[in-house]
Amino acid sequence: MLDFRYRVTDAEKSMSLLSRDVTVYLIDQKTGSKLPVVRSRFGPMRQTAVKPTENRVYAVVFSNSSRSVKKGDKVTVVIGDFKAEHLIVE
Repeated sequence: MLDFRYRVTDAEKSMSLLSRDVTVYLIDQKTGSKLPVVRSRFGPMRQTAVKPTENRVYAVVFSNSSRSVKKGDKVTVVIGDFKAEHLIVE
C-alpha cells in the first residue's frame, strides 16, 4: 500500500478534493499504470469531508499489491480535476 497525505490550506478550494463523488487514483510514471484507492468492507480508504478544515492533514491509501511502485519512483496523484505530478515515493 502507498499512503498519500496532504494538508488543506484553503478549506473552500479543497471542497472538490474531499468530495466522495470524485475519482481518485495514482499513476506510476514509469509504467503508466493506474493504482486504485484501497477498498475495505467499510468503503474506500480515503478521507472525505463535507466541510474541510484548514491546516488539517487528510490521507488516501492506494493499492500497490504488485509492488510495482518502489521507494524513489515518481508518481502522479489524481483527485478529480486536480493532479499532483512528479511526486517521489519515500
